[in-house]
Amino acid sequence: MITMRKNYSTIVAVLSCILAVVCLFQNYQLKQDIAYLKTQQSSIRSSVQTDIGNIYSQVQSMLEQEASLLSYSDWEYGTAYVEDGKVEVICSVTPKEYSAEQTVATLYCSGNAYPMELKNGQYISKLELSVFENCTVERVVFKEGDATRTEELGWGISPRYDYLTRVYGILEYSVRNGKEADGKYIWDMDALIHISAERKGNPVEVQSMALVAELDGKEVDRMDIPLSSAINAEPGSNIHQYEYEFKKQYEMPLGSEFFLYLETVDGDNLYHRNVLELFEAKEQEGLDTATPVQSWNGAESNIYDAEGNPLFEFDWSRYK
Repeated sequence: MITMRKNYSTIVAVLSCILAVVCLFQNYQLKQDIAYLKTQQSSIRSSVQTDIGNIYSQVQSMLEQEASLLSYSDWEYGTAYVEDGKVEVICSVTPKEYSAEQTVATLYCSGNAYPMELKNGQYISKLELSVFENCTVERVVFKEGDATRTEELGWGISPRYDYLTRVYGILEYSVRNGKEADGKYIWDMDALIHISAERKGNPVEVQSMALVAELDGKEVDRMDIPLSSAINAEPGSNIHQYEYEFKKQYEMPLGSEFFLYLETVDGDNLYHRNVLELFEAKEQEGLDTATPVQSWNGAESNIYDAEGNPLFEFDWSRYK
């Protein structure tokens, strides 16, 4: 009898442990289910808020379209005359209501008025803009006799960034044994230059690249950078990237100004000059050094024609 009681107690204890484990597991599973439901609830709430926001945007857009005088409006680049610094911009609008015989449309761009011509139900105006200047197409005005209707457009057009090639250069370097000898500061440089040529919506073409050094405004050294240094320059792509490692020694007479820039010639035969460094070689506290005056490393390029005439000059004050 005593043995049976002991076995009974043991069985009860084991069953109690099993039951406790089952309860703990079910409790854990319940917590997991609650956490999942909270996550689902949060996701549903976020989705509903997004849908409400989208509905608001769609209604707002529909109201704006309903209130607009136009059923269609757009602009695009036409023919470019890069050698003359010009690009054609074609602006088109379609009014919901108009009279082919009476409606006169005028486009306003940067304060200037341009007449629009009616062709196949669209009023079209071709603007000839400088490729180096920004402009804003503010509005279109329709006149029928004494009645005037105006539609605001607010198109920002920037051929410099939308159409032409943009070049950026970053020079990383360290100086070995910078020293003075015979009235000159000798600069031994270990360097790596990173170059990026980009063109929005059009393939990039790079004809040549060179690192150019000037002393007091006169070119004293030119080192060609091979196009084979490309790390990303697939034909037809709108971005080309290059990296070129080199060693170079420059001599700067004390009292001179040393100017270093990257020159890149693009497919439109435009010369991009990215200013990298500007130094003054002078004596400071008994030591002859090359002192940085200003660094525009990584800044946008100035652009010149093949004769060296400036076409576009970047606002360097942004890097001071």
